[in-house]
Amino acid sequence: MMRTMGTAIAAAMIATATGFTLASPAQADFNECIAYLEGAGYGINGQRRDACIDGAGSEAGGWLLCRSGLTATGIPSGVAREACDRAAQ
Repeated sequence: MMRTMGTAIAAAMIATATGFTLASPAQADFNECIAYLEGAGYGINGQRRDACIDGAGSEAGGWLLCRSGLTATGIPSGVAREACDRAAQ
């Protein structure tokens, strides 16, 4: 137990000293959703951003909230599905 804790502390100290940090999964997934939409030529507004955040969340039904939120803003179903798939990964 102490060795594992010591290893974790050492890893955290190295990460801090080098400035290396990992993005949280939700933020990385949220950004993938946004990037996909932008790459497909769709602008990002507050509703679309919130939908991607829903898709990246861990709550049950987040993917459905993402897809319905995006389609409600005029994103075609297939594009919304892919964006939400990227958010959920």
